[in-house]
Amino acid sequence: MDSMDSDEITIRELAEEARRLRAERGPAKPTTASTRTHAAANALPAPREDHENSESECPAEDDEIDENPYDTSSRPEDDLAAAKATVPEDSSSDGFSPLTPASADGLGFEPVPLLICISALYRYMQCIYYICQVFYHLLSDIRCFSYYAHVSYKAAGNEFENELLPERFVEHVPHRMEQPSIEAELFRSRLRTFSLNVGGLDATTFDCLMAWLPNAPYDIIALQEIHHGLGKESSHWSSAGWTFITSVDPSSRFQGLATLVRQDFQGAAEIHHKEIKPGRLLHVRLARPEYHIDVVNFYQQAYQPDSAGHNLSKRHSLWDSLNATIQQLARRNMLVLLGDFNCTPIYVAGHIGCSLSRAELYSDAAEFTTILEANQLVVLNTWSRRRLLPTFTGPRHQSIIDFIITRQGHADAVARRALPKRGFTLSPWRQGGKHHPVEATLPLHPGWQRASPRPSTQPKRSYDNLALTAAVRDRTPQYEALREAFRSKLAAVQTSDLQQINDILLDLVCRLFPRAPPQPQLRAWQTLEVQTSVADMWRARRRMQRPAGHPPGSFRACFQAWRRHQEFQKAYKALRKRGREARKAVLENYLEQAQTAVARGDHGLLHRIIRQMAPKTRHAQVRIHGKQGEMLTYQQEQQAIVEHFETLFLSRQTGCTLSAARPSAHYEVSPLMFQQALDSLKMGKAVPPGSAPTSAVRACSDMISTIAAPQAETCLNGAETPSLWADCTLALIPKPHKSGKRPENLRPLGLQDTGAKAYAKVLKQLLLQEVSSTIAALPLFAYVPGKSTDTAISRVTAHCRQVRSMHEGQQATVHTRRAQIKQKVAIGGIQLAIDLSTAFDRTS
Repeated sequence: MDSMDSDEITIRELAEEARRLRAERGPAKPTTASTRTHAAANALPAPREDHENSESECPAEDDEIDENPYDTSSRPEDDLAAAKATVPEDSSSDGFSPLTPASADGLGFEPVPLLICISALYRYMQCIYYICQVFYHLLSDIRCFSYYAHVSYKAAGNEFENELLPERFVEHVPHRMEQPSIEAELFRSRLRTFSLNVGGLDATTFDCLMAWLPNAPYDIIALQEIHHGLGKESSHWSSAGWTFITSVDPSSRFQGLATLVRQDFQGAAEIHHKEIKPGRLLHVRLARPEYHIDVVNFYQQAYQPDSAGHNLSKRHSLWDSLNATIQQLARRNMLVLLGDFNCTPIYVAGHIGCSLSRAELYSDAAEFTTILEANQLVVLNTWSRRRLLPTFTGPRHQSIIDFIITRQGHADAVARRALPKRGFTLSPWRQGGKHHPVEATLPLHPGWQRASPRPSTQPKRSYDNLALTAAVRDRTPQYEALREAFRSKLAAVQTSDLQQINDILLDLVCRLFPRAPPQPQLRAWQTLEVQTSVADMWRARRRMQRPAGHPPGSFRACFQAWRRHQEFQKAYKALRKRGREARKAVLENYLEQAQTAVARGDHGLLHRIIRQMAPKTRHAQVRIHGKQGEMLTYQQEQQAIVEHFETLFLSRQTGCTLSAARPSAHYEVSPLMFQQALDSLKMGKAVPPGSAPTSAVRACSDMISTIAAPQAETCLNGAETPSLWADCTLALIPKPHKSGKRPENLRPLGLQDTGAKAYAKVLKQLLLQEVSSTIAALPLFAYVPGKSTDTAISRVTAHCRQVRSMHEGQQATVHTRRAQIKQKVAIGGIQLAIDLSTAFDRTS
């Protein structure tokens, strides 16, 4: 090697220098014993009287030996000079005469000082020691990760496919270029994961969590056993820069899962989720066109041996569900399985780093191990020293039950450095057993990069609908300005195109009623008081853990530890008090806003405030799944919806063709009739994207009706209906007590343009003039003047009352016999209720 060659050259140079010095000095001169004694005395340093001062003046670093064989600070010339100064000039009086050049030539080698040989031999041994260290690390890493023999390192997420050795294998080899720091490399190309069993998420723990999240250095966070701290129903929302996906079982409190995804990491990726076992097993998928990441959050039942075996049967069911979920996932996707497994697996080479203690205590540990082997999974936080592995610390024992698991293709050397973060907690005031969070990093696919640039899109036209509705209702100056601007635009354009008129009105609304920047209501954890209390609590905890500075066990050390513990308890109680006060202040603020809305008569604002104050309900997000329950991409969801409604609305009559029907009479639509239809519409109703709001159309109804009425008349008399009126935007709403995962479980709603709604009202009014006399005698209650759906309910209750009155006198009692009421053989009533499936969708 290069280092060995350099040492050999140094020895030859030393030998030549020694030969040259002896030649210049000439033959050795005889000396006496006194001369040798005087020379030795001059060579020794002068004695020091004050030994203590001597030790204090000499730094400790001077006494240490530099063991780096590649340090060039000690040059061969300096070593030679030092050796020359220590060698006596003559040693012939001891009975050993030094070799002369003549005698040395006869023996075949040159004379070399003894100290020079020892120094060279020492450097040789140092070089060999460091070379052995390099090969030891190389061979140990190859032994641990030998499955990479058939996989290139780039496929495992690394960037050294063409190098002979990975970076970690040659970290002890000198003279290499300095590589970027591990933190920078992980931030650039690795997925940072974090898993923690919080043991219940109360209000104070929630405040600590929300205060920590904005600066948390992770991309995916999995929480277990959140109880009902994030709601009593599963939900999906965003806050503090994170997307929350929760899974909660309302019937059981001591469970609950939450998967958090950082929004800047998510970027333009699609997020799909599926509750496999509410509160126990949650699957979240981050989908991009080039790659998918499957995050499985798992919380196993606590192991409690019982004679009946009920607990073990529940655990078996969860193991089966977990195994089935993993087997259904595509192997090309990155799998991140994390959570509290409440079990320690049995050691299996290649899947678990080392043999784990307490695995024999779990009777179903073999099932856990079988799942790892069958799906080629690797437990990442089991490849370090055993004393660093426990993830749960109880009063009398430690165990390893929390894991982060992935497939073998993503379990590279850096990923296997996963360890519990023992100093981290969200509830430091709690006593007893605690779970330690586990953190790990996984190699990302090249298509995944943090803070991905989003494609530039046209800005969506937005407006303040509440301000617009209030202005139209109160006839404010903004209302007049809107009318004048719209009148001048129509006079300048002189068009009858409905789409162009709609665009003009929408542009004016966006300009006169711009959407103000949202001013979100501060949550309790966002207030300054709570944030300050959280910081004070953590500061008191760090001070409590700091060494006292006194001898351990002394009275002063114990007193100082007690005092710091009392300060921490005081800070914790202050945090709880500030949290309660902040939540009370938020509630009082909502009540004041509600009173203001009632006094002003703004029922819409009152309804919104009530919804904010009410307990959080489940946010029903429509996500279509496949027939077997598998998750679909956005394109696949759209295709499933199209196929369902094409099949639903397809006519059952073969060979049926639709033809345009000619009206039997001529219909007339006046501008006043169309204006009355527009003014009858309720303000604030939803409209399709790109349509003018209902409030703005009502504000300009007199001007719009003069243009729309003639077109409505031509359409009623056989002309083609404009696309603005004929088309609608489909909105799917889950049906009650349905899963909402299939199109047939969703109720379709069509969002129509405001002009289309007025056109439908005009058409209904004209049709009722012809058929009102015919349908008056029919049991039809909708769309008929003088009738409503309440009429049908009244008929049902009247029938029930009649049957009860008939049945009252037919009971054999003393009173009926005295009244001599004759009992009939049979009497009663029948009601038939028919619930038609998709009754409003099928017309044949």
